[in-house]
Amino acid sequence: MNPFLKGVTDLELSVILSNYSRTRRTETIANNLGRTYQDVKEIAFGLGLSQKPTEWTRIKMRKLGIRRCSLCRCFKPVKEFKSLSFCEKCRHKYYKEVYRNNSSKKFFYERLKGLKRHARVLGVKFRVNKKWFKKWWNEKDYCYYCGSSLFKYLLIQQAILRYSGKNKSIIRFKNLHGLKYVKTFTVDRKKSHKGYYPANMVKCCNICNIVKGKYLSAADMKKIAPAFIRRITRLIFI
Repeated sequence: MNPFLKGVTDLELSVILSNYSRTRRTETIANNLGRTYQDVKEIAFGLGLSQKPTEWTRIKMRKLGIRRCSLCRCFKPVKEFKSLSFCEKCRHKYYKEVYRNNSSKKFFYERLKGLKRHARVLGVKFRVNKKWFKKWWNEKDYCYYCGSSLFKYLLIQQAILRYSGKNKSIIRFKNLHGLKYVKTFTVDRKKSHKGYYPANMVKCCNICNIVKGKYLSAADMKKIAPAFIRRITRLIFI
């Protein structure tokens, strides 16, 4: 239920829908309806007419423990958003659509935006532009650590997700969050304590990215990755 439309009549909704705009004075609409400026702003935000919430609307949402999804425009609990502007349901649907086509403009935009957000969370520098990233992504189509092609990685990924045996190593990978949704190569930093810049970035499969983490160096991971992938392949397909 939309908390900002509670107690609002159909007449008031129709007046705001037909008259509200960024260029029109909100005070005029408020005076005509006998409501406050704040009320009209909140109703407009609840209807999706106003993209950015005002300060008092943010305070009200914080007290209620809700946020509005930027895709479906529904109000949902804060726990469903994580660090994104859209809810968990929309997130799965959106990224599934975006990562389906690795050469689309939206793919590169979302990939760069995700890397920027990750760099901001980690507190490291981000020195990559879209032109270089697009060229770099298209010229390398294999994992830097294990040497697997994207096709081979997807075969292993699907085999892990369908695995029904009792091997604990495979079960651990199967339960990893995100393995199910990543259908492309990922971007890793050779030196985990440094930021995103061309000399520190490599393209690798999600499995190698997870195994390397922040503890192994790029040189060590490159030594053990081929043997590690061969062992997983044997355990799955035998």
